[in-house]
Amino acid sequence: IIFGNLNRHYTLLFITCITVPAFVKIPDGWKATHVQVHASASTSSAVSVNPYNYQTGDTSAVSVSNGDFNANIDITDIPASATQDVVIGVQPASSSTVIYGATVTIATV
Repeated sequence: IIFGNLNRHYTLLFITCITVPAFVKIPDGWKATHVQVHASASTSSAVSVNPYNYQTGDTSAVSVSNGDFNANIDITDIPASATQDVVIGVQPASSSTVIYGATVTIATV
């Protein structure tokens, strides 16, 4: 994980034993249907996708979807709402794995 500040000083952390979250806003009237996390390795079961409620912290509105890095994961559809979006959890399992980003496929509700 790379953390930076406005002075362009960066700290590189190698985290392999915890799940690192990424929060994704879904536009109103749409739902998330697929997620693909792009990485330098194809680690099995390294991705989890949940809904996330910003008011309560609840992640159980739909069942969790799991998959591998670089795979297009067909998730349980997560509809946008005023308080709910998507949280993608990644667990690299190796300090040499680089996470490049993620693609979230959306469709109209």
